Amino acid sequence: MEDVESRFLHLLQPIRDLTKNWEVDVAAQLGEYLEEVRQSFHPRRPG
Repeated sequence: MEDVESRFLHLLQPIRDLTKNWEVDVAAQLGEYLEEVRQSFHPRRPG
């Protein structure tokens, strides 16, 4: 199996690189967005 993988490594590597772009913590991103939206409707007052 390693022989086959090494033969096609140059073809598989770009695909692996693309999948890294999709490794996003969606819950964290949505949480940050929700906090920004909340602050836009209820800005914090200094003091």
